[in-house]
Amino acid sequence: MEGGNSVAVVDVGGSVLRGGNGRLVHALTQNVPTIFEKSVHAIRYGRDSVKVNYWGELFEGGVAFCTVPLRVFKSGSIRFILEFPQQKLDIVKRLSFGLLNKVSMLFMYVFWTSNVDIFGHIVDDSSFRDDGKPVDENLD
Repeated sequence: MEGGNSVAVVDVGGSVLRGGNGRLVHALTQNVPTIFEKSVHAIRYGRDSVKVNYWGELFEGGVAFCTVPLRVFKSGSIRFILEFPQQKLDIVKRLSFGLLNKVSMLFMYVFWTSNVDIFGHIVDDSSFRDDGKPVDENLD
């Protein structure tokens, strides 16, 4: 991502990873240094490298995955050097989050239409929601 200018959209078509998403995370983190529960202060990234400053320490590598809650990301408490383009910052400002409970079940026998791989149910009655507010409400 040159200067953070690229935006990738991936359509997975509602696919479900056999064995669960944990398999993907496990595969991606094999032989990769993983640092947990550290406050990141700044991320300096360029075309070929990244430097992450956290708790007075410095991580240097070719790539870094920094996972933070959306509220932390939107607050600006992590300084990104090359800054994100304004277009991406505007997109981040519009992002919101909400509660979504997902349950995956494996059945011994198929009892649904054979051309359906995944199905779900969304309750319209707001009394079933945690706070009665829409799920996509912006919590700024």
